[in-house]
Amino acid sequence: MSNLNSISVEAFLAGNDILLIPSDLEKAIKKMKRASNRGKITEARLAHSVKKILKAKYKAALSNFTPLVSERLQEDLNTPLDAYLVKKAMEEALTLVKKDSFSALLPKTHKTIHLALGDASSTSFKKHLANANIPSIPLAGSIEENLANLSAYETVIVSFHRSNASPWKPSDFSKQEKSLLSALTANQRVVLVSFVKPYALSKLNNLNDFGVIIQAYQNNEDAHFAAAQLLTAKANSPGKLPVSISEDFPVGTGINMLQSNRLEKASPFDVGMDEEKLSHLDTLAQVVLDSLMAPGFQVLAARKGKIIYHKAFGHHTFEKKRAVDLNDVYDLASMTKILTTLPLLMQAYESEKIRLSDQLGELSPLFKNTNKESLRLKEVLSHQSGIVPWVPFYKTTLKGKVQKLSRKYYRSKPSKRFSVPVASSLYGRNDLPEMQFQALLETKLLEKGLHYSDLPLLFAQKILEEKYNAPIDELVQKAVFEPLNLKYTTFRPLEVLSENTIVPSENDTYFRKRKLQGYVHDMAAALQGGVAGHAGLFSNAYEVATLMQMFLQKGSYNGSAFFSEDTFDVFNTCNYCSEGNRKGIVLDKPKPEGGGMAFYGISPESFGHSGFTGTYAWADPETEIVFVFLSNRTFPLMNNRLLIDHSIRPRMLKLVHDSILY
Repeated sequence: MSNLNSISVEAFLAGNDILLIPSDLEKAIKKMKRASNRGKITEARLAHSVKKILKAKYKAALSNFTPLVSERLQEDLNTPLDAYLVKKAMEEALTLVKKDSFSALLPKTHKTIHLALGDASSTSFKKHLANANIPSIPLAGSIEENLANLSAYETVIVSFHRSNASPWKPSDFSKQEKSLLSALTANQRVVLVSFVKPYALSKLNNLNDFGVIIQAYQNNEDAHFAAAQLLTAKANSPGKLPVSISEDFPVGTGINMLQSNRLEKASPFDVGMDEEKLSHLDTLAQVVLDSLMAPGFQVLAARKGKIIYHKAFGHHTFEKKRAVDLNDVYDLASMTKILTTLPLLMQAYESEKIRLSDQLGELSPLFKNTNKESLRLKEVLSHQSGIVPWVPFYKTTLKGKVQKLSRKYYRSKPSKRFSVPVASSLYGRNDLPEMQFQALLETKLLEKGLHYSDLPLLFAQKILEEKYNAPIDELVQKAVFEPLNLKYTTFRPLEVLSENTIVPSENDTYFRKRKLQGYVHDMAAALQGGVAGHAGLFSNAYEVATLMQMFLQKGSYNGSAFFSEDTFDVFNTCNYCSEGNRKGIVLDKPKPEGGGMAFYGISPESFGHSGFTGTYAWADPETEIVFVFLSNRTFPLMNNRLLIDHSIRPRMLKLVHDSILY
């Protein structure tokens, strides 16, 4: 034993602030110092003890200690992610304890009123109900007065509120409140929403008399919002009772109110998105307008089936006479490929009307005795077969140095021989569609590899129309658009929509020599009368997002099934990635190295498509994001490539992706 007065304990703690050691370790050091001063501890023992202390500090990560920045302490302790997790916890805890025979908790046919009980705030719950057009009524003095005030209503929502300030505060119903509830349930349908501990419900003797019982656990904004969402059929009820409240409602009780998987509006926070970051879309949108990249546009972002951003910017034209409305429709151009022809191909594949291994000559006699006869459908639809990108057949219908419309092929009024609508007051000769198709069949083939082309979808259109003996616009309307309840998605929009709701796509100076509004911009589709497998569809951002959400859900939407998950997976596969072709079957896919129509790092399972007129839609199964951007960047002239050159659409998609909190 040796006296260790000369030994400095602090020497063993060099570079480590003792004040940061937990209090019990601080006490241990002081005790060791006293022992060493009295000569009751060896140097080896002291070294061993200090080593244990340092080890404990190391495990507590104090070796990499970073001083707290007090200026941002509030923000650091209350991050958006923390707030989101608290909100999600309240939503996941929400428990539907009891439900009567009505399919909805609040039938639309019922006159409904809200009454709040308890001694704590119910303000935000009232606000959420008011947003759903459910009024609140103040509590009257006597039971008789309350019954009289509520007698005209079929359903009474009674919410119960107590303070969360302390777990020891009482949370039971008062004697008068119990009497009022008993009287109400004897005469009316009562929906009870409890924002206190579930034990309060166990003190009620008439639980079976309530039409609906919801246990929300806490009296705060998040619980108020979750309960209001459940009542108005905008949220689920995944929670289970953590305790038994009666023999009829034991621990584990909870009714799951499954919601439809259709797109609905929600706040970004509800689906784990940072609203402040998402708002930067506004900034990028203003850049588009200020830089004259397009006269106007619609932008929609959704996650987990909830629309979190949906805005219209700018005007129909740079003349700024008509602002863009969310219901206005745009010429989708090549997005027609995935929104029209693709779902029909999937259904035909599933019903075995086609096989991806089939040769075109096996699928239709149109391809017999052509160089397209032996091409496999999978290669054709993946843009891998060597089909040329584009054929400007329309030029053969023009004459002279100024390329005027030839009277041989066009008239200003429809007739028996000229009935193909090409543009406003312009009708093509009846045989133009077949003449054009024959010219496409006669094109040469390039080497196999990625050659993005419109022709494969024009060929697919012919195959589908022969298989089903109906034009493609009628097929998709019946099989897809009507079941999805789409009102603005259509070919030839002037036949069903007001011209004012249709955004013009170009002042055509090279072919039709007039403004294109309600007539397809694509020249080949125009010669098909505005209906083609590769172009011709018009729609708005919401209805495009609906179709993309259906794809994201692999063929199901709002109770309807359009094709199976397995079928979607087949078409959403990059079959020729090893050969430098990123395409799926019709679907566009992200470039592995980044760039293209998505951004580096997005899920390889993501998919989408763009359109020549300035349209774009992308969906990502990994993050459950759907993003839609519709514009008429081609107006007044299609040589305006600023939107493309500045990668605005992929940048917006990445901004949405970067806004994910959780």
